[in-house]
Amino acid sequence: MLAFRAYADRLEELVGEFAAPSPSRERNARVAAALDGEPSRELRRVVSLEHQRQAGAFFTRAHLGRFAIRAFRHSLDDASLIIDPACGAGDLLLACAAALPLRSTLRDTLRVWSGRIAGREIHEQFVRVARARLALLAVRMGGFGRLPNADSAVAFPRLRVGCGLSDHAALQSATHIILNPPFSPVRTPPGCTWADGNVTQAALFLEACITHAEPGARICSVLPDVLRSGSRYEKWRRMIAQHARVLHVRPYGRFDDKTDVDVFVLDLEVRSHRRSFVHVTKWSPTRHSKTVGHLFDVSVGSVVDHRDDHLGPWYPFAQAKGLAPWTLVSRLQRHRRFTGRVVKTPVVAVRRTSRPGDAHRAVGTILRGASPIAVENHLLVIAPRDRTLRACRNLLTVLKKASTTKWLNERIRCRHLTVAALADVPWRPPK
Repeated sequence: MLAFRAYADRLEELVGEFAAPSPSRERNARVAAALDGEPSRELRRVVSLEHQRQAGAFFTRAHLGRFAIRAFRHSLDDASLIIDPACGAGDLLLACAAALPLRSTLRDTLRVWSGRIAGREIHEQFVRVARARLALLAVRMGGFGRLPNADSAVAFPRLRVGCGLSDHAALQSATHIILNPPFSPVRTPPGCTWADGNVTQAALFLEACITHAEPGARICSVLPDVLRSGSRYEKWRRMIAQHARVLHVRPYGRFDDKTDVDVFVLDLEVRSHRRSFVHVTKWSPTRHSKTVGHLFDVSVGSVVDHRDDHLGPWYPFAQAKGLAPWTLVSRLQRHRRFTGRVVKTPVVAVRRTSRPGDAHRAVGTILRGASPIAVENHLLVIAPRDRTLRACRNLLTVLKKASTTKWLNERIRCRHLTVAALADVPWRPPK
């Protein structure tokens, strides 16, 4: 991240230019760029995508910031202490600052804002950029002509280098917590009760926030959609709901046009007492009274073709590649030996790879044959409990409906469908 230091220098120089009252169209354009997306573009220019991923350094664009605080902003007032424990270049703090009241002078505005805005960030150059951008926002919002160096030098002392994940005192002092935490995978720490192995770091950040914030604190976070819809994070969602009241769950879409990750915004209020059990109902669309899971068994194909040994009996082998969509296939071209679980037909095979923007989220093919088949793990298998071909045809019709695709786009925005998501699809067969 050292390559980003030159940009921090330039931004601080831009702030320094406001020490003299010499407005210009060119300077105003530079301020507008600095406040809307320029830090993200500059980071991508000087830091490789791989390095950004390793560091979890992806800045929130202005539109997403405004979307995130749409409801959160109405609870902000002069008594609020807002902290971003993973502030990056300050994008979410900028969105919050825009909702804070202005004072009659720039000095008084900076004094009030500095007392209400805090943040932690492990990269020193990011902190410098965040401070400079907040000062520029105050100048632009208030229409102030000058920003004396003495004012900018002492602004935002609560915004400093540090680890927001471990600064429990800072989290405890906040009335409002706003964050877009790193999404990079990390090992679960000792004592984690909701998962083991690798998890997204965002899950750990939010757990730290809700367990160390005071009761009544508001938390608004931009998170990867897998936390909302992934089966692996069901225990995490329940843990969050035990510690906090879920106010809003709002899917957003792709993080930005350069990042192939869908995100959602989670708005919470920390509970005064931890609840032993809660019904988790707000994370996904309302579940219908009759679903695919009521009539079909849904599972993942058992064969990992590049890893499983070619031993045992020969079976017809169903693979996602080359499987014609929306058709009935009675003869599979490939066979392989397999000793694991095989499937009796008829069934519907659905490709797991799927994302919002596809014409159909759940693309199915009916598989039928005289003998059991082996199915690769890139396919989801939906087996009718009445074992009829008619049920499979009805299911294909349901999966092809625009209403099903719309429902799935709300239910899960990850790039892979899950067993739970398909089982929850509303059952609306043809009449």
